[in-house]
Formats: sequence, structure tokens, C-alpha cells
Amino acid sequence: MNLNRWKVWSCVAGVLLLLALVTPSRTDLGWAYLSRREYAHARETFVEQLRRDPSDPQTWLGLAAVYDALGDPERQIAALETVARRFPGRRDARRLLADVYEWNRDPGNALRVLAQMPPTGEAEDQPRLMRLLGLSQWLGEYDRMVISLHQVLRAGPTARDTLEDLVVSARVLGRQSEVLPALVAYTERRPSDADGQRLLAEVYDSLGDEKQALDRWRIVARLRPKDAAARARLLPEPGGSAPVEELALLERARESDPRDEVARRRLVEIYHGAGDIPRAIEIQRELVALRPRDAEVLIALGRLLVAQDRGREAIAVYERALEIEPGRANLEMTLAQLYEWTNQPSRAAALLERASAARPGDRALAERVIAAASAAGDTDKAVAVLDRLARLYPDDHRYARRAADALVAANRVPEAIPRQRALLEREPGALEPALRLAQLYEWTGREPDAIGVYEGLDRAGILPEGSALRLAQLYRFQNRPADFVRLAERLLSRRPDDASLRREAIETATGLGRADLALRLLRPLVDRQPADEALALRYLGLAAEARRLD
Repeated sequence: MNLNRWKVWSCVAGVLLLLALVTPSRTDLGWAYLSRREYAHARETFVEQLRRDPSDPQTWLGLAAVYDALGDPERQIAALETVARRFPGRRDARRLLADVYEWNRDPGNALRVLAQMPPTGEAEDQPRLMRLLGLSQWLGEYDRMVISLHQVLRAGPTARDTLEDLVVSARVLGRQSEVLPALVAYTERRPSDADGQRLLAEVYDSLGDEKQALDRWRIVARLRPKDAAARARLLPEPGGSAPVEELALLERARESDPRDEVARRRLVEIYHGAGDIPRAIEIQRELVALRPRDAEVLIALGRLLVAQDRGREAIAVYERALEIEPGRANLEMTLAQLYEWTNQPSRAAALLERASAARPGDRALAERVIAAASAAGDTDKAVAVLDRLARLYPDDHRYARRAADALVAANRVPEAIPRQRALLEREPGALEPALRLAQLYEWTGREPDAIGVYEGLDRAGILPEGSALRLAQLYRFQNRPADFVRLAERLLSRRPDDASLRREAIETATGLGRADLALRLLRPLVDRQPADEALALRYLGLAAEARRLD
């Protein structure tokens, strides 16, 4: 008898274990709702599961995915931050969090998240490091750029594109010598890669190592005989040719007469044409010493420095030339471009703004002021220039629209709202400005105003279906069940398979005491699932409540 009892209990335990294995968890159920776009049910499922057990990262990631689908980036970021904080080993969650920050125009926090990820020392970590390097350069975080540069170099980069990006970053930091070993190793592994050899030659030129640079340029010329830059960089072969004789005569004249400007100008032309930029710079500096107040001589020196990627030195030279000839347009443009190349957008914006004030009708110049001010984070200056363009060209609404967008990008949405409203008043029937205004109202918590905009579009018959669904959700959030049911009924006539919207409409109609409407809305579900007893009982209950038992 005891043995039989033991067998019975063993069978019961086995059945319970099997049920536990085949029954999906609430997290799996939430992901299933999400895959079917039933976002409300997915959110409720994930939230309920997190109240019971907040230790599963998949549940947090599912909640973040729901908020992404609902267009709520703040809650999505909060969920991902929780995953990153509670589960520091989840690198996929950190990468996703960095992506979300970038999508929402917050590169500073994206940089923070990527920097907090510990390096793995493996090749697959290079994309993260290169992304760190790019964000650091864009934000002007030079200390972080140095750290990222060293981490990438320790990982041993092997792709030429990666090495090219590293060389650009090293030039900005003035640390080209640090990427030299990686470039040399790359060219040794791939000696027939002409682009890699050229990159190494250019770095040697920038470092002033003429012998090594010439050796690399010879390799480029051998791999690509028609390469014009390599041919120009290499001096003619010795043997008494006319260019060599002229060069020797000019050098003797230069040594014998320290004030011979003609010989020095010709030497600069020859060395520049041959690609020997360091030598040309040396002689051009002598010409500057002879004619310190000649703007053209200074400009020529600046061009040579730029040709050798010595932008910061060129800036000082061009600034001296601009002091001699203030207001010279092409000189101002060149200097502003150098400021931008050397990551000094505020100085570029100030210079371009002065030039633009002198030429208010120059749209291209104004656009450069806007770009430089935006890069420097000076939103007020960018908006002021856009406002000036909007006044000069009142029929072109792009400038007013961009001014509002610039304020939004600077997280100054309340200031952007009046501008967006003015845009809508100028184009009362336009769809895009209206939808943008409704979005701004939602971002600032002004849902009733957003509802008013959506309702105006609805009355005009131009409200898109996606925006109509958003309006239905706003009705729910603002506790306007009658309006929600009215709009949901209309939407369901066009979206009969939207089960989530139909269930919400049924629940709301039932809460309003509209059993007849709830019965009508439930009927398609019953027709599609006639074997579902729960739906059948619900249908019968509503029929009884509506006195429609026939």
C-alpha cells in the first residue's frame, strides 16, 4: 500500500514538472505580445514580471523594446540604464543604450556608455573603440581620444580603412608618430598595397623624415607608374639634367645672397612641384622674413603648411595675413576652414559671422555660419542667422523650420513650440508642420494641445492612420473614453485585424455601459475564433446586458 502511494506521488510530481517545462514564462509571453504588436499587453506583462522578479535582463530588454515601439525614448533609456547598471556584463545592452543615445542626439552619454565598457583586447572590440574615437573627436574630448587611440593600437588594427581613420585622429592630436608602427606593420604584411604605402609615405612627410618618405614614394611609383603625386614627389634622377642644373645654380645664388627673393621664389616653385614640401616651407619662411608685411608671401607659406597637414601652424600665418588685409573674403574663408579642420568651430563661427554681416545676401556663407555655430554648440547664434535668412526670404519656410529644429536639438523644446505654431499658421493646411507641432506638445507634456492639433487634422480629413492611432492612445491617457471609443470604432473599420485596439475598445465601451457597442465590436473576434469558450461566454454576457439574446 505504501509503495503504491509513493508511485502516485511520483507521477503527480512528474506531471507538475512537465507542466512547468512546457508553460511559457511571463517574459516569453511579453516577447510574444511584442512580436504581435500588442504593445499595451506586452508592457503590462513585462512590468508585472519585473515586480515579481527584477533579476532577469531579458525582461528589462523586452520593456525597453516596448518603449521603443511606443516612441518613448526616455523610458527606453531608463530601462536600458537599469540593465547596464544591474548586469554590467551585458555588452549587447550597453551597445544598444549607446545607439539609443545617439539616435536621440545625445553623443555625450553615448560616449560615456561606450567608455564604461571594459576592453576585451580582441579584434571584435575594434568597432567599439573606433566609435569611441569618432565620438571623442566630434565632441572635442581630446584626452579620451588619446586613450581610445592607444587602445585601438594595442588591439593591432589590420584594415586599411581603420588605419586611415587612426591617422586622421592622430593628426588632430599631433601624435602621428604613435600610429607609425601599426602602419609599418601593415605595409610589411601587404607590400603590394599602394594605398597603404602612400599613407605611410604621407605620415613620414608630415613627420619630416624625408629619407623614409622618399623610399615609400618610390614603392608607390613602382606599384603605380602613372601615379602623378608619386612622380611629382620624387626628384629627377641625377645626371646633369636641366632641372638639376637649375636647382644647383639657384641654391648657390641663395647661399651667396641672403636677400635674393627671385632665387628663393623659384626654389619654392621647384621644390613644391617636386613634392619636397618641407624644403619649400623652409625657403618660403626666408621670404616671409624678407617681406613680413606682404600678405601674398604669408598666404603662400600658409598653403605649403596646409599641404603638409600642419594646419595649426598655418592658422597663425593666415591670421597675420588677415591683420594686414582685413576683410579679404577668400582669406577669411580659408582661415575659417582651417579652424573647422582643427576642431575650433567657435572661432570659425565668429569669423564667418563677421564676414556674413558684411555680405548679408550671401546664402552659402550664412549656411557655413550656421554649420559652424551648430558644431560649436552655439544654438543662439545659429538660430539668429536662420531668423535673418527667414526675414530676407519670407517665402522660403525652410529657414524658420530649421530654426525650430535647432532649438529642439538643443533640448529647448518650449522655445521651439511658438515657432512651430507660427509655421503652421503660415501653412494652415500643411500636414508636416502640424504633426511636428503635435509631437513637440507631447514632448513637453501638453497632451491636450497635441490632441487639439490631431483633431484639427482629423476634421480636415488628412490625419494619417499612424497619427490617428496615437490620438486614440492620447484619448485613453487623458481619460476621454467616449472619444477613444468613437475613434477606435472608425479605425477598426479600416484595421479589422488590429486585435489589441479592438480589445481596448471593447473594454472601454463596456466601462461606458455601451454593451451594444461592445457586442458589435466583439462579434468579429467570435466569428474568427468560434471555438474559444471565453470569447463565447463574454459575447453571451454582453448580449444579455444589451438585451440582445435573440
